[in-house]
Amino acid sequence: MLIRDAVIAHFAAHFQAHDAVRPSMDSLLFQQLDYGDSVNLIQPFSVDEVKAAVWDCESYKSPGSDGINFGSGDYEIYHRFL
Repeated sequence: MLIRDAVIAHFAAHFQAHDAVRPSMDSLLFQQLDYGDSVNLIQPFSVDEVKAAVWDCESYKSPGSDGINFGSGDYEIYHRFL
């Protein structure tokens, strides 16, 4: 029982709550978006925005999780969607 008691004592001391002084975020003032800007964050992407993003990608970037990069001749895949 000596080992069991030592293990219990170790973890009991390790996980005790301590009254520590922690920093508070109550006095911080964060910048906030106004209503008009926040509404723009949930707007769907337009086809023109998607096309611009795809066309701006450089062809030598590493492939994504699907294994396709823009320089591998797979543009026809993207043309079907755009």
